[in-house]
Amino acid sequence: HAMEAARLNKVKRVVFTSSHSVYGHVEAKNGELPVISEDYPKFDRAEKRPLPYYTVTNKMVEDFGIRFAMDFAMEFVITRFGGTFGPGKLESRRRMTLQTGTELDETNVPRLSGNLASLMIDHAIAGKPFRFPEGRDNKSNLVYCKDIANGVVLAALSDKIRFSGNHREFHFDGGKAITFRELMEAIKKHIPAAHIEMGPGWLTSDKHPDPQVVFDLSRV
Repeated sequence: HAMEAARLNKVKRVVFTSSHSVYGHVEAKNGELPVISEDYPKFDRAEKRPLPYYTVTNKMVEDFGIRFAMDFAMEFVITRFGGTFGPGKLESRRRMTLQTGTELDETNVPRLSGNLASLMIDHAIAGKPFRFPEGRDNKSNLVYCKDIANGVVLAALSDKIRFSGNHREFHFDGGKAITFRELMEAIKKHIPAAHIEMGPGWLTSDKHPDPQVVFDLSRV
């Protein structure tokens, strides 16, 4: 419907906000995250571990938008984000927990890097302790929400985008992997009273893939 509305109103470009989840379950090698380009293979349909509808529909919309844009000479830009974090990240999930009379905390937040980073920061600002049994050595390609917003605006309005070789996908992340240990140190630098405890090791797998990758940003 969005693509058809754009076509009928002669809107030249549509931007779709996708996610690194389209790459499925990608794991670090010897503790290092592979640097991947936008052409890295997407999730494997034969993967026995569960993939959420979020992952499947992201890839479906990517493919549909590219085909539609090719048929009608439109510009379809795909922006894929790393682990997003920042104010507002957890609001929809917080409303869900309130409906059940619970509070969003370490026991019920999905074990994804962006969610945990956001909850950790929220707790520090509110003066609440944050305790998690594992993950301080976990590496992630986190990206801040305001940087994403700036990137999406540029994807929509910039006249410098070049669709060379029919490329329509662009990566957004911080350009490097950081550990939760480093994030904890950064928070305590700004909020010395923050009480944060996180056990060692990497995060155990969640049903929602959080690919252990860093993005090649050369296309942007």
